[in-house]
Amino acid sequence: MRKNKHFLVCISASPSSQAVITAASSAASVYHCRLTGLVVNEDLSPQLQKNIDAAASAGAEIHHTKGRNVIQAIAEYARLNGVSDVYIGKPGPMPFFTFHKDAIARLSSLLPDTDIHVIPDAEVILKPSRLHDVRPQLSWAETGKMLLIMAFATLLSFVVFSSRYPNSNIVTIYILAILVTSVVTAERIYGVASAVLFVFLFNYLFIEPRFSLFVYMPEYIGTYIVSVAAALITSTVAARLKESERTAVESAWQSKVLLDTSELLQHAVDEDDIIRLTSLQITQLLSRSVVFYPIRDDKLQKAQYYPTDNEDQGIPADSKAARWVYEHNHHAGAYTNTFPEEPFQYMSVRVSDKMYGVIGIRMHGRDFTEIERNILLSLIGECALSLENNRNTLQREKMEIIAEKERFRNNLLRSISHDLRTPLTSISGNASNLLHHADALDSASRNQIYTDIYDDAMWLIELVENLLSIARLEDGGSLQTSTEIVQDVIDEALKHVDPHIADHHLIVNKDPNMLMADMNVRLISQVVINLVNNAVKYTPAGSDIIISTASESDKVLISVKDNGPGAREEDKPHLFEQFYTGHHAAADSQRSLGLGLYLCKAIVEAHHGKLTYTDNVPHGACFTFMLKRKEVPDAFI
Repeated sequence: MRKNKHFLVCISASPSSQAVITAASSAASVYHCRLTGLVVNEDLSPQLQKNIDAAASAGAEIHHTKGRNVIQAIAEYARLNGVSDVYIGKPGPMPFFTFHKDAIARLSSLLPDTDIHVIPDAEVILKPSRLHDVRPQLSWAETGKMLLIMAFATLLSFVVFSSRYPNSNIVTIYILAILVTSVVTAERIYGVASAVLFVFLFNYLFIEPRFSLFVYMPEYIGTYIVSVAAALITSTVAARLKESERTAVESAWQSKVLLDTSELLQHAVDEDDIIRLTSLQITQLLSRSVVFYPIRDDKLQKAQYYPTDNEDQGIPADSKAARWVYEHNHHAGAYTNTFPEEPFQYMSVRVSDKMYGVIGIRMHGRDFTEIERNILLSLIGECALSLENNRNTLQREKMEIIAEKERFRNNLLRSISHDLRTPLTSISGNASNLLHHADALDSASRNQIYTDIYDDAMWLIELVENLLSIARLEDGGSLQTSTEIVQDVIDEALKHVDPHIADHHLIVNKDPNMLMADMNVRLISQVVINLVNNAVKYTPAGSDIIISTASESDKVLISVKDNGPGAREEDKPHLFEQFYTGHHAAADSQRSLGLGLYLCKAIVEAHHGKLTYTDNVPHGACFTFMLKRKEVPDAFI
């Protein structure tokens, strides 16, 4: 694992690129690491500029590069710049992502030590459904097919008629034409129409008296009836086969829509992201604008509007239909009995009786088909489940935080009640001796009692300072920092360390350059004090305690070393844990609540730094922490 993370987000002209940027910037903010936006072989367009601006607003450094192979260019840039994580969109039809089908696999093979994060394309998954009611629909194209087939059959019949073959062959030709028409046309009505047309054409052109509609031979009546019946049966069978095929296609398409939506919602960052993804899916699916009213704290919130690309109509400032759906948990609006004059149809987004929002779809003068309504309800159901899971997760996290704070409080009270008893007992006992027996004590005894009282009081003061600092950090208070001279802060901190430092050899190695860093002076002073006091506490008298400063790239390193016994192997993994003392000795010289190193680590991490422990060869302990270095202003030179 790299010591310093560096995230790279691939930016394209796709609208969905913003989802990739959001995911990368969210991760970078969690790890407090560098974020770079990379544009490869892209001509600047309004959408690309919008995505670049979004990445820049998220704190990314924007870089442009070119290469004959996009994947190769990304991999080369990542290797040269020490990238630890690459965020890239799921390959789709946009220009940047028209890779070979194994593009992600090739990128992974080129960057074996880099984590590749593929973000699904949230904007181009669905196409408009174009699904309509299954009703007989006449068209010039289908009518033309029928007329062309019947015309060809008539010409062929004239050939047979001229050859003086029996008329039964002509009947066969027309019946074949009727069957062909029933199969190749979309609606059953064309098969019936071709059968009726056959009756008229055959009777008018080929039956005596020709060119009239009279029938002198009764056996042809039966032929006509059989032909019409054959047309009806064939058309019915063909229609059912087409309906089965259409149903299968719609079912497969519906399953794909739901799977794609479920995959997208699994990657949603928060509640607003779930609402956005669902609304965009419905907008692209139905080609209709969507309005979503979230419900939070049992109140209907402000509408979020997702129009289609060609939408030029706004939404009402306050929809009575949406309010009615919220209050009655039932759909309303266009094509319903409640507020039918509304341009939107509103539905509740709910799981059982728990509502999470109200969604409205602009109807544009047409109600949903059955398949559209089924898919719409399924998408709304997926949205409701995702919102419920998101809120349950947030609630669980809140409960875990509360439980953790409660555990912290209980552990703190238990540790304080146990470990404070000794110094308080010592202070009260020594004060009682001075109060009642001061005259009987010699000067040396009194001085020893004074020293013991002072040491115990200083230990209590140090404990209170640590507890207050921990409370401020855990309450999430803002960290006020300023640019300070590092050595001045160390010198000031050393004025407040344990007086027993006089029993040790304190060595301060100053860097020849004037080092400045961004810090909160009081908190960093607390770190130095705790580390030095820790060295004083756990090393014998006469030991060396060395404080050193150095610069490394854009960091300032501060270390506190001693040549004492150092940490035991079994203690090293737990040195920075809260309440860990590493021993259970009751001696006052080693009395500890296990808060000092935990506090130091929390303070350094609040400064986006890191506190580490290493052994001081040949023996002893070394604690090192880093701060962000600042350049020395010209006024100090």
